Amino acid sequence: MKIRAFTLAEVLVTLGIIGVISAMTLPTLTKNHQRKVYVTQLQKVYNEFSQASDSFVTSNNAVNLMEAGLNSQAAVNRFIQSQMKTVKNCETTFTDCFASEYKNMNGAAMTNFNAANSSCYALPSGASVCLTYMGRIRLIGNGFVNILVDVNGKQGPNILGRDLFVMGMEDDGTIISTFNNVHRVCIPSAANYDECVAENNKTNLQKCQSATTMLAGSDAGYCFAELLDDGWQMEY
Repeated sequence: MKIRAFTLAEVLVTLGIIGVISAMTLPTLTKNHQRKVYVTQLQKVYNEFSQASDSFVTSNNAVNLMEAGLNSQAAVNRFIQSQMKTVKNCETTFTDCFASEYKNMNGAAMTNFNAANSSCYALPSGASVCLTYMGRIRLIGNGFVNILVDVNGKQGPNILGRDLFVMGMEDDGTIISTFNNVHRVCIPSAANYDECVAENNKTNLQKCQSATTMLAGSDAGYCFAELLDDGWQMEY
């Protein structure tokens, strides 16, 4: 009775082929996994703020955040401390919670956030946030409260649109994207709907990639807008 088996040469050739395929696919798989991690971490922060705003309004028997007492930067501090779990209060010192340097996706340096009039905290999830009270009267596209988020704190890559995002919280608690200009409105029933959406996505991405400041209402807000438009998928 003969026992058939692979020769050493055949095994080595097979392992070599597997190694080549792995070398070709692993970087892509790793990048895709990391993108999903960033999005998942951002969604967690998004949900925490949504729940906190609902709780704040309900506990104060109000119909919106302003009526509930969120009407100053001091009130923003009270809001966070009463409705959200934090592990560190960075007060107005940005680099206590955030990295000392950030870049955009084109490799250009981002102007560091001025936390002098903001409230910065580290969250149990590892994320860091800075909230700035904008007031009821605000520029088009700016949130009632502007929120800067680094989903993994000081850890890299420290790139806008990857682990760093700018978003806003409206008076009704809705978390929105913040940007300089209003979106071109795409009507689902229109014949050019797909073209309109594609153009919006292109604009979002270009402005996100080239933004150089983290200030409220800046082009940095387009990064979050791009995620929302793509259904929480980091396709870029």
